[in-house]
Amino acid sequence: PWAYASCATEHAPKLLYEAVVEELTPYLVRSSESLRRASAEQVKKALKCDRFSDLVEILRAHLPASPGARACYVVVDEAQRMLQWRGEPVLNAFLRLAELSCRKVIVIFIGEQGWDTFCSASGTTPYEGVYFPAYSREELRYILLKERPSDADEMLYNGFLGVMLNTFTATCRNLHELRATVAPLWAQYVKPYEEARARGDPLPEPRALYAALNSKKGSTKGDECANARDGGSSSAPKREQPNVHTGLTVPLSPAALALGRGEWPVRRDAT
Repeated sequence: PWAYASCATEHAPKLLYEAVVEELTPYLVRSSESLRRASAEQVKKALKCDRFSDLVEILRAHLPASPGARACYVVVDEAQRMLQWRGEPVLNAFLRLAELSCRKVIVIFIGEQGWDTFCSASGTTPYEGVYFPAYSREELRYILLKERPSDADEMLYNGFLGVMLNTFTATCRNLHELRATVAPLWAQYVKPYEEARARGDPLPEPRALYAALNSKKGSTKGDECANARDGGSSSAPKREQPNVHTGLTVPLSPAALALGRGEWPVRRDAT
């Protein structure tokens, strides 16, 4: 049994606790006689997890206590983000999860920083470190292509990724951030293609789509200059910033910040 949660999406302690319990719920129900006999509403109430102490009690109450029981694995991705959370020391608490719950629980952190960053407190459990190299550009392209929108043409999306990764991977190879960056750009990139297909017109070439995407920068800057000449009239519509990083769950690189300001293509000095 295992649970996987990412601090890129579960960006607060309560969300992380809830995600771990939700992932483990099927196993907890099978392992606990009291949960098997309970109704769905009773199970939901018994597994409600708002605090770390709730997580500890849930594991202690519903995981097998026998020495021969299988270990339960809790995998926390993007674990370095917990260092930025204020309030309760979530990271140190997870390091002691097995000790506090008195159950066979193994916690696995996946992060971009070395163990010394996580292990500021003394007396922590010995660890086994495994190093994974950063994704290459080809690997990122392969992953993002597999995750393309269900209605996206594979060849068209593959060409789009080639252009986008050439722009962004020089400064960022974080898969979470790249996902958040390419999604709104794809919507703008493919719009002329979809409109032409709906009208029955000849479909534009990829280079024409890329040129149309670049032209948005020029038109946006022209609108800003016109508004400035008008003295910033309150009646002038404000340019809506693209909602690239929903929930602020992704740390922004200089290139992504430039994109958020509507600067496209990204200048070299912004990277």
